Amino acid sequence: MDISLTINGKQQTLNTSPTDTLMHALRQAGYFSVRFGSSDGQTGAAAVLVDGRLVNSDVMLVGQAVGHSIETVEGLTHAVGDLHPIQKAFMETGAIQSGYSTPAMILATKALLEKNPNPTEADAREALSGILCRETGYVKPVEAVLRAAAYLRGEDVPPYEGPQIVDATYFAEMPPADGSDDTPDFSGGSSEIRNPKSETLTKPQVDIKLTSGVPETAVVG
Repeated sequence: MDISLTINGKQQTLNTSPTDTLMHALRQAGYFSVRFGSSDGQTGAAAVLVDGRLVNSDVMLVGQAVGHSIETVEGLTHAVGDLHPIQKAFMETGAIQSGYSTPAMILATKALLEKNPNPTEADAREALSGILCRETGYVKPVEAVLRAAAYLRGEDVPPYEGPQIVDATYFAEMPPADGSDDTPDFSGGSSEIRNPKSETLTKPQVDIKLTSGVPETAVVG
C-alpha cells in the first residue's frame, strides 16, 4: 500500500506496509545510508533521526513514523560531492573504519550538536554510546564530534595532524632481545613472519562442555 512519509524535509509516498520496519522501507526507497543493525536494535547501526531524536529504524515500524520528520545522511547536503561539516570532520579524523556504522554516528553527532553546540568529550562519548562498532576504540569518532562542533560554531579549525605512523621497517633495525637471529625481515618481499616456537599452554577437552556458550579448556603444563 502507499504510505506517505516526510523524509529529509520532503513528503514522499512509499509502496510499503505499515508493519514493515522503517529501515526496510527506507532502503527500498533508495536511502542506503540506513544500515541493517540487528533484529532487536541493539547495535544502533540502523539509527536515523525522527523529529530530531536518534531512533533505531530496524525496530521502528513504518506506521509509527507516519506524521513524523525522518532524517537520513542523504539529507545533510543537496549536491553531489558536498560535505556537511560533520561529514567533513569524520573524514578528516579518519573516523570511518569500514563505514558501516558511520551514518548512524554522523546522525548521532547531529542530534547532539543541535542540542549542545559546545559538547565535552564525555558528551560526545555518551552521544555515540548507543552505536556499537567493533572496528573502533571510539577515539577518532569522539575527535570527529568535537571537531564538527568547532566547525559549526564557526571557529577556525586547524588541520588535523592525526597520530604518528610508525614505519614497519623500523622494527627490522631492532636486535632481538635474546641475541638470536629471529628478527622478522620487513624489508624483503615475503609477507611471512616466523615466530619462535612456544610451548602449548592450553588444549581443548575431548568431551567439550559449554560454559556460558564458551568451550571449556584444560590448562596443561
